[in-house]
Amino acid sequence: MNQYKARYKTGSDKEFQLLSSHCQETSMYTELFAKEIGLPKPALLTGLLHDLGKNCEPWQDYLDEKKLSIKITDKKDHASAGGQFLYGKIAQNGDIHNELVGQLLAACIMYHHGSGLPDVIKPDGTAKLHDRLNKKEINLNEAVVNLDESIRQKIDAIFSDENFITDTMNTLEKLSDLGKGKANSSFNIGLTARFLSSCLIDADRSSSTFYDRGIPATIEAVNVKADWGVLRGLLEARLDQFPKEGKINEIRRDISARCADYADRESGIYTLTAATGAGKTLAALRYALIHAEKYKKERIFIIAPYTSILDQNADVIRNILDPGGENGRIVLEHHSNLDQSDMAEYYIDSSQTWNVPIIITTMVQFLEALFGFGTKKIRRMHRLTNSVIIFDEVQTLPVSCAYLFTWALQYLCQSGNASALLCTATQPGFDKLEEPYRLQLSPSNEIIPEITEHFKALKRVELIDKTKKGGWTLDEAAEFIEYLPEQNILTVVNTKPQAQKLYATLIKKHPDWEIVHLSTNMCPAHRKKIIEKLKKTLRAKAEKCVCISTRLIEAGVDIDFDAAIRFLAGFDSVIQTAGRCNRNGLLRDSLGNPINGKTYIINIVRGDENISSLKELKLGQAVMEQVLRQFHADKVRYNRDLLHPALIDLYFLYFFEGFSETDLKYKVFSGRNDTILDLLSTNGESKSEYKEFIKSKSDDEKKCLTRFCQSFESAWKAFDVIASDTVAVIVSFEKGRDIINDLYADPDQKRIEELLREAQQYSVNVYCKDLAHLINARVVKQIENIADSKIYVVEREYYDDHVGLNYNADGLP
Repeated sequence: MNQYKARYKTGSDKEFQLLSSHCQETSMYTELFAKEIGLPKPALLTGLLHDLGKNCEPWQDYLDEKKLSIKITDKKDHASAGGQFLYGKIAQNGDIHNELVGQLLAACIMYHHGSGLPDVIKPDGTAKLHDRLNKKEINLNEAVVNLDESIRQKIDAIFSDENFITDTMNTLEKLSDLGKGKANSSFNIGLTARFLSSCLIDADRSSSTFYDRGIPATIEAVNVKADWGVLRGLLEARLDQFPKEGKINEIRRDISARCADYADRESGIYTLTAATGAGKTLAALRYALIHAEKYKKERIFIIAPYTSILDQNADVIRNILDPGGENGRIVLEHHSNLDQSDMAEYYIDSSQTWNVPIIITTMVQFLEALFGFGTKKIRRMHRLTNSVIIFDEVQTLPVSCAYLFTWALQYLCQSGNASALLCTATQPGFDKLEEPYRLQLSPSNEIIPEITEHFKALKRVELIDKTKKGGWTLDEAAEFIEYLPEQNILTVVNTKPQAQKLYATLIKKHPDWEIVHLSTNMCPAHRKKIIEKLKKTLRAKAEKCVCISTRLIEAGVDIDFDAAIRFLAGFDSVIQTAGRCNRNGLLRDSLGNPINGKTYIINIVRGDENISSLKELKLGQAVMEQVLRQFHADKVRYNRDLLHPALIDLYFLYFFEGFSETDLKYKVFSGRNDTILDLLSTNGESKSEYKEFIKSKSDDEKKCLTRFCQSFESAWKAFDVIASDTVAVIVSFEKGRDIINDLYADPDQKRIEELLREAQQYSVNVYCKDLAHLINARVVKQIENIADSKIYVVEREYYDDHVGLNYNADGLP
């Protein structure tokens, strides 16, 4: 029998990986991965059959043509054969359960490249999966005849088990039925399909990578084991070094101890509602390490909303658990803004696979592993099972993702054996949402027993309502800043134009003050440099210091001001600003007694605040005004404290009531009621379109509809965690100048990719609707010598060392 090839070794036209070896290795890995949810045999089948279509002479000829660089007009399909073969074996009797299992496994095989799972039914009602299941001219019979005998025996052994379909269906029912109804059950079927697809994609890529590098295909290579006991010992040693004197340190030790106690509890979903400065990061890590060791979890995920929090936490955690170590060995810091210019091969591998004990990443990366488009994102999904997932500042989750998040987290914890800890000072109340979208927390879920007393004990700031009828002008806001006696003052505004105007007003009037501007008009490298300088200035306390910032400074930046002002926004944002005031409890009166800092809320007149497109901010302001009225109407009830936890609960209750169910399910199409959650569950409108579509078809052309009917591709393409119609432009800040020069120097494709990865730290996003105007005004220029790429750069004179991208200064709109 011929030795069929799976692929040629990268860079070689002679060495090749045997198809039989590749399929055996892939199936070994898929079986291993899928044990986490109890579906090892179905996953084993997908691994054995995913490349069945390569098992024939036409495909082998095609591979050789590719090797010789002979011009090929069309890619030759090798994935349909395995899917059709498996579907035929499973669904031949027409039973609805067999049909569901057959469709699901066939889809995983047929779409293990490219976009990932398809639209089983497209929104227009056409049946994309069924069309591929009936695709002709794929050499199926020849491929089956040439099947490797050892692989054939494994397949026959599975199908000789008369309970295989029943057992598989029972497991699918167990995984999908979490007591929340038909839509949730279908949604969970879809997540199970994505999980199995993830297992196959990772297994397939891993086998190929190991062959390329000459690495033995072992279980250990795809499943790095952590020594949780050793890592826990390192954390405990560091905790013992922290100061023990003082009230705040006593509270921090108590929270850490409670987290350690809670770690003994069974897997589930818990909450840690702790005030700013309570030591949540290391207390949550302590919970995770103890829990992972006790319940044999594979990984720990720490999910942060913004890269500023992530960078800070990653540095702290890596310095404790892997001092001197490299990113991606024990602790992986993974986000899009990371400078990858000098990253080693193992970091690239780790970021693609999440095959690392501890992964510190963003909410964007977490949600894209579950709902993102393309096999690169799908590949990581299976690593989330049997893990501990810590969510830092979970209240920052975009509203449109609320129901997707609660259902996915419930699935991961109840069906995927994960445990979750939701950490924040302002719990968003996902457990109080309407059914069936409510997040089901574990019994006695809250780690802090008396939240009100906890916040009172850690209180270091007074929140003061200075809103007034009609609002404040920006000039009045500037005067208020000047009026405050504190040595250093933080002011957090709602928009970038507000930040620039307020900064310009103050710098003109007080050139002797240290006045700092922060906004996303500054590239990440610029912001990081400014923040580090600002911290040094604040520690020195040698001069008057005022920082004017958009809300980016609220994102976990460890910085401490004597006073703060927050332009009216949602309660969570107000509290985050307050958390930068007297953060370390160092303020003293003239006699040396501790005193609270002051954070003021002011509202801005409409003419000075254009937020018409910011729906969540507008609603947050309205709800905050409602909460302020309720507080002033009964101050005694809230102990005359605007930071009372009961007011925070009230805010989120009103806030979510302000959104329609469609908003919370991620609306996608205009003119239809579809949401991403609908497309990924019952897919009702698409099914209705399908029923209209088949009316003219004969009975044998009509396809069986099951709970596996989702429009995966359409939903995943539409999913964008931070929906923003923007484009990145590279700026001339420090190393950014060199990157721009190198791009103009006509580099090869590999160098272009390297430069663009580096450029993430030196880029600013501008709205797509403004791009043409900026190009016409010669603020932005496209690099035209790079074919098939739209790379934009900002002309040097329009990037300011103080405010970043600054085209308003020359009268541009």
